[in-house]
This record gives sequence, structure tokens and C-alpha cells, in this order.
Amino acid sequence: MGSLSEGPCRVSTTARTLSDFATIWESAQNLEQFAWMLRNVSIPRPLALYMCPLFQSGYVVSMPEVADVVRKAAAVQVKEGRMLAKLELTSHSLPPERKTGVVVVWPQPSGSVLLIGLCPTQVWYRQVMSRLAERSSPVAKPSLTQQAMWDLLSQLDARLSGMRLRVRATSSRRWIRTSSRRRGIAARVDWEDLSVEEAFHEAASERKWYNSIEVELLRKVSVGPDVPTGITSRVHRLGFVQAYTAFPELFSQLAPLMTSIARERYMSLTGRSRMTTPEHAPRPLLIKFDEPYFRDKKNNARLIAAASGTHGFGHAVIHANPHVHMLLTDYTDGSSYELFVLEESSVLVVPQIEASPSSLDRLLAGIAVRFAEGAVADAGNIDGKA
Repeated sequence: MGSLSEGPCRVSTTARTLSDFATIWESAQNLEQFAWMLRNVSIPRPLALYMCPLFQSGYVVSMPEVADVVRKAAAVQVKEGRMLAKLELTSHSLPPERKTGVVVVWPQPSGSVLLIGLCPTQVWYRQVMSRLAERSSPVAKPSLTQQAMWDLLSQLDARLSGMRLRVRATSSRRWIRTSSRRRGIAARVDWEDLSVEEAFHEAASERKWYNSIEVELLRKVSVGPDVPTGITSRVHRLGFVQAYTAFPELFSQLAPLMTSIARERYMSLTGRSRMTTPEHAPRPLLIKFDEPYFRDKKNNARLIAAASGTHGFGHAVIHANPHVHMLLTDYTDGSSYELFVLEESSVLVVPQIEASPSSLDRLLAGIAVRFAEGAVADAGNIDGKA
């Protein structure tokens, strides 16, 4: 009987929190004031606070394009160039408190926007993340590489005043030997008690790559161990941050750092389409791994599965052994690529006539998550032209 009486109360609490969130958005004059007012809002489960930067061709995001991302929103309000959308899932299997959320889109001076969501996990993934994955250019949500996650957290740690970060949980993947002659990829979750530097040095030594990292704010004290504050956030490789408390540093420090790092990723993937390059010459990218994975030809098939498994992609395999040559088409926006494995420890990705930053980012992220993390760099002009 207790569970029946708790249900309406939980729904009421969730609805009241979402209403408070919308009221703060309505009255705040800028993002700093919004963040300051939001810190007093208690966020009950199953709600969580999400944040990610969005970019667009020309580096200035169009609000109608962002509104189209959440085109199934129950209601959209626009005020002074910023937007609030009320989201609702149509699922009949979820309880009411897990079907409703709110998303705020706040323009940044740099031309990007900050997407801030207060919603249950299911709403965030189904109504926001899936929409961004389906959208073609120009709206793009860059993912985070292992190095970018390290840079983000180490820079945040250095900027905190009187506090520091502790890594308390990680979700990772790594190659393991499943038998005397076979290898595979294993996913695992670990509870940790490490500094940011220790966590990433551990990842390097164990040759694993993180899908997400949960950190907690500790208050520094002069005598004795640093004091946990209970304030945690999780950085996801998919390019967003998740938190259960609207702590001030989330917007004042983490948001601009994340926007800057994501912008670097976005810019590195821009201008790869052969439609826009001089003389339509290719501008390929090289994924360099720290292990000779392709010495084992079984990994050719694993790479093909990883690349072709990216949402919305179709593929054709020209060669699979001893080298790899495959064609990939992103049906969400018409982007296309050639992919080659010509060396034991690298993959060459050659964008074709159409290649949007959003599509290329999803392809590279798919390979990183489902095959292995590698360093991505400009491969130069493979036609030999300057």
C-alpha cells in the first residue's frame, strides 16, 4: 500500500520542480543569473540535470533548427533568443514521473548554444539525444575523445577554488584476451577513489577507454582528509554532462570549458566535404591506435562491424582481407566516406562529396566506442596536392 501512496507524491514533486525550472528560465536575465537561481532548486529522482553545447555551420546556431530537434515537444517558448521546450514521451510502459522533462536552449556569445535539460534519463535519450543523432547538419553535438575528457576534467580541477575533484566511478571498455588465441572487447563499471590524473594514467596503463566518468567535489581542508560535498556529475563521451545538483561551477566553469573543447572538435571536422575543398581534393583523417590491432586479420571484421554499426549508416565492403576498403553512407544527411586499413595500427577515413561535421563525428565516435580509442589527426592530402 505504501508504494501506491508514494506515486502521486513523486509525480507532484517532479511536476513542481519542472515548474520551478521554467519559472527561473522566465525570470533570469542571463545564464549566470539562471545558474545562480537554479542552485536553490532541489532535483528529485528520477530527474537529472543535463548539459551539452551545440554548434552549427557558420558557427551561429539557428533557433528554428534547434526547435526542430525537439520537434515533438509538447510546448515551445522563445524569449529574447532563448528557448524552453517541454518534452513528453508517449510511452505507455513508463510511469508519469519518468515521461516529462524540460529543455532550455541558451545562446552563447561565441555563436554556439548551451542545451540544458532537466528530465528523466529516458526522456533525455529518446527525445533529445536520439533527435540529435537523427539530425543532419547544420546542428551538431560533438562527442568527447579520451584526451578531451582528460583536458576537460583536469582544467576544471585546476580552476576550482578551495575544492578539488575525485573520480568515484568510471564506465569503460578495453580489449581482453578471451582465450589463448582470441581477443574481444569487454565493458565494465568500476568504483574508484582517484584523482583525475590518476584515473587517466590508470586508463593508459590498462589500455582502456572511458565511456563516462563520475566525479565528486571535495572541499579542501588544512588538517585531515578532504571533505566530500555529495555534489557529483558525470561526463559522457557522447558530449554531455549529467548532474543531480545545480552547483555553481557547473555553469561558471564546466560549461565554458566544455564549449571550448567541443568547438575544437567541431572545427577539426568542418570543411572535409570534397564539395567545398579546393579542386575538390580529399581531406582525410587518420585514426592512429597505440596497438597493431590489424596484425590479427580477425579485427578487420570487428572494425567493419563497428563502423557500419553507426546509427543511420549503410555500407558496402570492397575488400575485407588482407586490407580493408569499405564505403559508408550516412542516410540522415547524405554524407559518405571511404574507409581503408592499409597499416597494422591505423585507419584512414576519406570524406567524399558530402561530409557534415555531425555525421563525421558520429562515425568517429562509433569506431571509438565499438572498436578502440585512437588519436585522430589530419592525414594530409592523399592526392599529393598542397
